[in-house]
Amino acid sequence: MRFSLCTNQYNHISELNLTVSSRDEQTIIEDVYFTAPLKITKPFFKNNWLLIMLISVSAGLMSGDAQLLNLHIKKDSQAELTSQSYEKIHYMNEGFAHRKTNIQIDKNACFLYHPLPILPFKNSNLKNEVTVHLKDETSRFAYSEVLACGRAARNEIFAYTKYQSLSKIFMQDKLIYLDNSIYIPSQINMSGFLMYEKYTHLLNFIYIGNVDEGIFPFVYDIFNNSIDINGGISKIENGICIKILSTNSENLLKVENLILNYIKNHYIIKKCANYKVSAFFYFTYKIYLYINLHSFYTYLLDKMLMNIQMEYHFDYMQPLLYIIMEHFP
Repeated sequence: MRFSLCTNQYNHISELNLTVSSRDEQTIIEDVYFTAPLKITKPFFKNNWLLIMLISVSAGLMSGDAQLLNLHIKKDSQAELTSQSYEKIHYMNEGFAHRKTNIQIDKNACFLYHPLPILPFKNSNLKNEVTVHLKDETSRFAYSEVLACGRAARNEIFAYTKYQSLSKIFMQDKLIYLDNSIYIPSQINMSGFLMYEKYTHLLNFIYIGNVDEGIFPFVYDIFNNSIDINGGISKIENGICIKILSTNSENLLKVENLILNYIKNHYIIKKCANYKVSAFFYFTYKIYLYINLHSFYTYLLDKMLMNIQMEYHFDYMQPLLYIIMEHFP
């Protein structure tokens, strides 16, 4: 998908096209293409997760800059994308910068997209669009956006010209979430009632996927036990939306990390891992029965299989592997 209008005189668009897929139960980069100043680091692998960092080798976004990110997360793959540093939006005499991100998430795939905070300088103007297409209810997506007030240390608090964040999420071509936030500090009292009030930084967090009521008390506990944090959580179609205010980005990044880890452990990794681990232990269980192992180890396997839906106990695995090695030299 191309921009309908390029905002710079050179008719140049910086692009990142990234496709990840699952091969032998491991998420890999299937295809990648990028143009300056965008690039990605060598990916990190953790279990079945592919961790990718987006890099921009420029000083930040200038007037007329146009960036296009096309991300495709194929069936059964799990990927996470973050950025290298805060996104600096520089002073602009006129015009604006434009970033458009298109994300396609296939069946039983998961994608977590949490770039570092956006830092708009005085007189800056950015339009940030994110459009997501989910294949069905097995497609899961988390997105967080942290917007700073500006360079507070230089007394640039809400001194930017305009910031627009447009997020659209579709499931099976049906629009299930729309957020079009436009901030123009010259026309809006950003510190006024029903706006930021005493705060200066905003975290907007969205998760589309399987959730239960357990996440609500977890998030409320964060609010109640954190200093300089205020926010709310809402149930939306097929997911949740969380908005949090603070006076610095570091607090919001800590909260973001807590929420992401909760979602990973309760709704994503555990569910996927349990299926694979239970299949492995079921096969191992059959081996043990066949070679007539001591009843104590059979008991351990029975216990694992009974608890596999609650939490997988890898501490049982080590002695069992030793037994297999002894009987199958």
